[in-house]
Amino acid sequence: AVVSTQSTGHEVIWATDHVILGNLLVGRCRASIHRALTSPHIYLQGDDVEVKPDLCHLFELFQEHGRLISLHDWIQSYSSALGSKTLTSEIHARFIRGISELQFLGYLKPTQRKTDHVAKLSLVGY
Repeated sequence: AVVSTQSTGHEVIWATDHVILGNLLVGRCRASIHRALTSPHIYLQGDDVEVKPDLCHLFELFQEHGRLISLHDWIQSYSSALGSKTLTSEIHARFIRGISELQFLGYLKPTQRKTDHVAKLSLVGY
């Protein structure tokens, strides 16, 4: 069937199942965020496609850890992933910003058990 964009009502969608309609309209935010964090080159354009954003480096390290993540170990791993042998104030600031963004996205939260650890949230499955 050929749908003409000139005919009246061509933009109307008819669906009998509200679940299918909801999936079409809302989309899958969590899967899109996960894909952007694991494969940033899909979304990035220009000369710096090979350079991964800080958040992507942090997310890779996030996936390698267990349920509780030591912030000290994580920042040391992050610093070495960036190729630095020492922890500078710039790397520390970038790390804190990335951790805040991961917390805002709902991937982790502070824990009361150990003050120098963060906990992964249980809804990180995709």
